[in-house]
Amino acid sequence: MDINFGVFTHPILPEDLNSINFVRYYKDQIKLVKEAEKLGYEYYFFAEHHFSRLGGNPSQGVFLSSVCQHTSKIRIGSLAYVVPIRNPLHLAEELALLDNLCEGRLDVGLTGGISELELKEVGLDPKLAKVMSREATTVLLEFLKVTSQGRKFTFKGEYYKFEEVERLIPYVQKPYPPIWIPTRTIPTTIWAAQNGLNLVTGIDIDEIVRERIEAYRNNFNGNGNPKLAIEKYVYISNSEEKLRKLLPIMLKELKGAFLDLQVRKSMKNYEIGETRKTEGFTPPEFYRYDDVEYMLNTNRLLAGKPREVSDKVKKVLERTTANTFLVHIDWITISYEDNIENLELFANEVIPEIQKK
Repeated sequence: MDINFGVFTHPILPEDLNSINFVRYYKDQIKLVKEAEKLGYEYYFFAEHHFSRLGGNPSQGVFLSSVCQHTSKIRIGSLAYVVPIRNPLHLAEELALLDNLCEGRLDVGLTGGISELELKEVGLDPKLAKVMSREATTVLLEFLKVTSQGRKFTFKGEYYKFEEVERLIPYVQKPYPPIWIPTRTIPTTIWAAQNGLNLVTGIDIDEIVRERIEAYRNNFNGNGNPKLAIEKYVYISNSEEKLRKLLPIMLKELKGAFLDLQVRKSMKNYEIGETRKTEGFTPPEFYRYDDVEYMLNTNRLLAGKPREVSDKVKKVLERTTANTFLVHIDWITISYEDNIENLELFANEVIPEIQKK
């Protein structure tokens, strides 16, 4: 089975915001994409978060448009647009604009938003946002389909009403850019499969991830070969000393970013996912993300020398049956050069091992 490879990042902000030059920070993020393109990665995805240290990219459209202008081959995407904070038809217009700026290299992820605290920060009731998100996603997907057929769009729902709307800006990709759904629940996985959308999953142990991918395949209703992606944190080095020294520091900062809002709001017992527990959503164990052994033993982090990581990636792909692997990099505490080396070692020494027939 051919495997597609890409990169995924939030990107995160450091605990000491005064320690970075934000102009250089964003320039380095763009340079990472350019290097990934040179190394042959097919995708580069950015997450979206708000008023949290996970939120180095609070505006997908702005950042993706800049990245598009600095690259020419690699596919650029969102994982994912937080749907409930946007008007769905305005988002559809933005996607048409971006697809033209990227010359047909845009991929689009859609999510209701994993963090209720972030939704509250932008003034939304998480329970209401969940329901609105489902309707807004339906509106967006229907608009893409209807207007791609040259028809005007009408919709009358509980939260959104549109009458005879005509799309003016064409998409470069036909009928429209690929849509990706990130999820950790079986119901959303099945919904994505029934609508023929690409899937992204992860965070959990491989056996649980495999259950979602199998549920997708059993319910797929579409054409072609959908992307069934997993994302894993990866750090590779040929130096044992560097691995021992850096991993605890890297993971401590990672945990801090994921728990940033909870800590600043003094919410010690807060668990992400209250509004989705009825769908089988279990709160991620972000509070354990600074435990090196836990991250390694559960395959949330694949770290080591190139050969070690190659073997780990092979096993992960066999267990999960995914056809797309996203190298997750949120390493704010290591140097730009170390981030580049990480991507280089994966591209030059791991990917060739995986692709051997």
